[in-house]
Amino acid sequence: MASELGQENIVVGVIGAGEIGAELLRIFVELNFIKVKQIADIDLNSPGIKLAQELGIEHTTDMMDIINDRRVDLVVEVTGSNQVLAKVKENMRNDQELISGESSYLLYYIVEMYKKEQHNLLESATSQLTNIYNSIEDNSLDISQSINKVEQVTKNLNILAINASIEAARAGKEGRGFSVVANEVKELAEESQELVQNIEKINQNIIKLNQQITGAVNNLTEKMSEDD
Repeated sequence: MASELGQENIVVGVIGAGEIGAELLRIFVELNFIKVKQIADIDLNSPGIKLAQELGIEHTTDMMDIINDRRVDLVVEVTGSNQVLAKVKENMRNDQELISGESSYLLYYIVEMYKKEQHNLLESATSQLTNIYNSIEDNSLDISQSINKVEQVTKNLNILAINASIEAARAGKEGRGFSVVANEVKELAEESQELVQNIEKINQNIIKLNQQITGAVNNLTEKMSEDD
């Protein structure tokens, strides 16, 4: 088949549109290297036929339409009927491949197990990200509260420095030592203010990171909902 060279999609025809046929159809549609040409079932109300109608995929009540379609590379037979399987084998072309019976069910269960493991992985990742989010949220709140306290101390230091400068000026020569202390207090207040600003920037970055984590959690949650 040309698809074996990776140049074209594998064109598939599904015979049997029950629950498993419908699920395989859903899986095939999600795979970008597979193109479902048709699905066949004598029951037009079967799950696979209804799904095909929703997805705009050709459907038929005659499996020979699939077997005789020269564009179909792979026939997937999931009816569970030995008579149907025998007829498929009798009429299919030499260049067509066949997945049938137990192989079809095995394919279905392998994919189902993969989806389950993928769902568990997404669930675990979502849980861990949520825990990280909550931890960062708590720490960010603590940082904000600490910043408020440091800001209040800085204001008090500024007021103290101003008062000390005033008292030093009143005291004249005797207040020089007091003036030195006032300048030290003022410098300390300025350093504290600069520290507060730096911490605030870091905290804002943490908040932005948490928002990104929130977006990631929402995307994972939406993905899990789609898989369900």
